Amino acid sequence: MERTITTVKCQDFAKYCLSTLKPKPVEIKPPEPKPEPKEEIQGPERVIGTTNYKKWEEFKESEESEEKKQAEEYIKSMCSQDHRKEIELYERPTKEKLIACSQFKIQGNDAYKQKNYSLAALFYRKGLLQLDYTFPEDAKDEQTFKDLEISLHLNMCIAKYYLEEYDECLSHVAQVLKHSPGNPKALYRKALVLYKRDLLNESREITSKIVSENSKNQEAIELLMQIDKKLEDYKTKQKKVFKAMIDGEEVNK
Repeated sequence: MERTITTVKCQDFAKYCLSTLKPKPVEIKPPEPKPEPKEEIQGPERVIGTTNYKKWEEFKESEESEEKKQAEEYIKSMCSQDHRKEIELYERPTKEKLIACSQFKIQGNDAYKQKNYSLAALFYRKGLLQLDYTFPEDAKDEQTFKDLEISLHLNMCIAKYYLEEYDECLSHVAQVLKHSPGNPKALYRKALVLYKRDLLNESREITSKIVSENSKNQEAIELLMQIDKKLEDYKTKQKKVFKAMIDGEEVNK
């Protein structure tokens, strides 16, 4: 017996197919309200990108507190020291301090003549200390102050030269040249240090200048001769080394 499809069943099937093929209506949702802009956080709580400024502020605060702590400790240590000698020296009359400075210079010169360079440097240092607490009150004292300052620095640098403390020697030379540019004694002592350190070209340049300005400066003339001799020795050695290298290459061939 053949299967038959009734009209009702065909209608139901057609409705089902149509309902399946018919696109469903798109549900339109109402737009979401925009969030209110947040207030920008200022101060250490703010974060921009991946940078957390709170950590930076904490680090900065800890660094500042450490510096403050060190400063407080330094002030305490300074306050705990006995500064009566400095105060007493400061309060002494200017002329007394200048006289004391001259006396220390004389004592230093005596020790220098005996080739006791350490003792000489000690006396020169004491003389300079007097000047550190001296404030000239008139033109005459001002000139005496300047003369003593230059003289003590010059004496100190030659004492340090013989002690082979070349950095300190150059430091005192710089002090002299600051107050007296072109001072021949200071320049000569600088040239001596440069010569000892084998900075021959620099030493020769300074020494040549001294001799050109004063052809009777025997110390500078002798130093210039020593520099030229050493430069010539270096050239001779370089020639020998170069010749040995060339000969060695020819032998290997």
